[in-house]
Amino acid sequence: MSKYLKSASSVKIGKKFIQARNKLGMSIDEVKKITFINNNYLIAIERGDYSVFPSEVFARAYFKKYANLLVIKPSFPNIYKQESTNSKIKKRIEKKINKTFNENTYLVYVIIIFFSLAFISLFFWYI
Repeated sequence: MSKYLKSASSVKIGKKFIQARNKLGMSIDEVKKITFINNNYLIAIERGDYSVFPSEVFARAYFKKYANLLVIKPSFPNIYKQESTNSKIKKRIEKKINKTFNENTYLVYVIIIFFSLAFISLFFWYI
């Protein structure tokens, strides 16, 4: 997955998980034994960093399972939709860069042809 699946909102939601777990007096290992969720995923939810999950589906499933254990009802962070929007913006920028590059390439070819013709003309002029 992407490196950037973390936001201020997801971190805030993660803190709710930490507070609820601490309120119940549970450790990460105890949560792991009950939910069968890997420590790395539990810690990722608490940190609000979803980059360790293989997909949004996994992240949502573990988020819900963990929230149900803690008896809290936080909303899943909007982090994946944000990533989708960011990738669309990147694609638009890349298109513009490629278009500009293609226009500049065309200009370079015209200049090369012009100077080649000028050189050939001068060569034949002096012969």
